[in-house]
Amino acid sequence: MFNRSSRAARGALALAVLSFVAAACSGSASTSPTDGGDAGATQPPADTAGEPGSAPAPAGSPGVVTGHVGDKLIVIMLGGAKAELTLVKVVDPATVVHPDVDNSPAGARWVGLEITADDHSAFAGQEQVLVDGIGSDGKTLTTDAKFAGFSHEIGAFKECTPAGSIDTDQAYTMCPAFLVPTGVTLKSVGAKVGGAEIGETTAVDQAIWMVP
Repeated sequence: MFNRSSRAARGALALAVLSFVAAACSGSASTSPTDGGDAGATQPPADTAGEPGSAPAPAGSPGVVTGHVGDKLIVIMLGGAKAELTLVKVVDPATVVHPDVDNSPAGARWVGLEITADDHSAFAGQEQVLVDGIGSDGKTLTTDAKFAGFSHEIGAFKECTPAGSIDTDQAYTMCPAFLVPTGVTLKSVGAKVGGAEIGETTAVDQAIWMVP
């Protein structure tokens, strides 16, 4: 799967995304991408993890880059290498392609994301992209889904085709999906890219797209 991740890292990302969403203004629901383009103002992270942008940070520290669906956001990884991330579209509902996953679970639906990434690090093949989200109920959404006692990492759905490979200066497409409870809407998507340091909220930039 392109969205390789760890539970600890996803938890750290979720805290930062949740803090940002709590302070952001929400808009009307939409699953259509905007006109797109480079966007987002980089803000320095806070001294306290999970509170991005609330306090000045030392020179060279990574920040939080924000935008909306369709925007390309540029993040800076540990060591200064850059990666370009674009939330191309949100598909709600999405049709998950997985032999062991219920495509029509009771009381929930799948919401799919099409994300393109271009990692300019010399170590891109050893790095990963973490994806998380926040629902309108304030709860964290992850690409981990549990069915019949097993955990499944959702990285593909019918309306999106994964393409390319994780390598230096090679753009690729990833297709993660969230299981979202009925009545809850997706309010934001968070992503960050890096190697082993990705579990630290201050180690790499975070890209946050507000939905819409």
